[in-house]
Parts: sequence; structure tokens; C-alpha cells
Amino acid sequence: LKELGIDVVFAPLAEAASGDDIHHRSRYFSADPAVAKALAEAFAQGLDEGGVTPCYKHFPGAPSKTDSHKTAQRIDDSPETLRTEKAPLFANAARWNCIMTAHAVYPALDAKNASAYSPAFYRFLRKEVPFQGLILPDALNMEAAEGGSASAGARMNKALAAGADAVMPFFNFSADPQDMEAEIRQISPVYVKRFQKRAGLLKRRN
Repeated sequence: LKELGIDVVFAPLAEAASGDDIHHRSRYFSADPAVAKALAEAFAQGLDEGGVTPCYKHFPGAPSKTDSHKTAQRIDDSPETLRTEKAPLFANAARWNCIMTAHAVYPALDAKNASAYSPAFYRFLRKEVPFQGLILPDALNMEAAEGGSASAGARMNKALAAGADAVMPFFNFSADPQDMEAEIRQISPVYVKRFQKRAGLLKRRN
């Protein structure tokens, strides 16, 4: 990956498999949280040794029968459950200062906004977990991240305004590159400057 010019990978998938998430069950390391955590750490170490920075995903986990690529999920975990049972699986993300969040509504934190657009969700992650590295939500063209904004540019600015450090607007590689660039150019310069100040968190540690 490093030889191809890739310096950050959005992996490992750190949450434990649970519930009826058949669609993505094969992506999980294990249903056992301890095993999932250990294997995620081994995967991250391997990336690091190869010169690539890992980015843990998808905090805090969103096991459900619902595929978040197609529709939003509601997770009724309490803040205490999120803090004591889910967050520990992502504890090692602090070593590389990068974490990707799940697309879901967590009513105990914010009953109105999906996590990508929820200031309360980002505050919980930064202050209660706590995690001080870079935070980005999952791809914003997923149906679960629609957020009332049809425009990718609007979605990006909405997530950045809520507290995200960076955004991943697309995973549809058949989209017109010029259209994608036009959407990306809608990002406010304020958020670009903010990211430039925090980007150093991704520098590899010797």
C-alpha cells in the first residue's frame, strides 16, 4: 500500500459482530469483543509496520438488521453502555489518532440528528471516551447519512460544522470526477484551515 502512495487506510473494523447484521457479518473479526479487539490491534500494527496509518471504524459500532448503506439505524444504547462496553474496543485508535464513526441515531445522545451531524455525538466521543484524534464519519453518500441534504457539498459542511475533522463524501467510483470535485469545492475554507492545523495528528510515530 505504501508503495502505491497510500498512507492512511480506513481499517480495521473494530466493533464486535452481534445482532442480526447478516449483510456485513463477514466483515467482523469476531463476535467476542476481546478477540475482535485483539485482532483489530494486530491488523492496525501490521499496517503501521508497513508505513500506513490505520483508522479504526466504526465507532461505537451499530449492530442491526439494517444496512446503513441503505437506511438509517437507531441504536438505543445508554451513554454508559457506549462508554463502558463499546468504546473500549476502539481504545487503541488513540495510538494513531484516527477514528471513523458509524452512521446511526443514538437517542440517548441526540434523538434528532444522525451521528454524522450531531454535535452531541462528537462531544461525547471527545470528552466522555475521551478521544482527541481526528474524527470522520463514514461515507456521506450512504443513505443513512442523507441528513436532509441532497447535495454532497451540503452534507460535508453539515458534518464538519457538527464536529467532524474530515469527511469522506463518496464511495461511488463511477461518479463523474468533475461533479465530485465541484462538490468538494463547496467545503468552507474555515474547515479546510481547521483540518490543516490538526492534520499533523496523523503523522507516524517513530
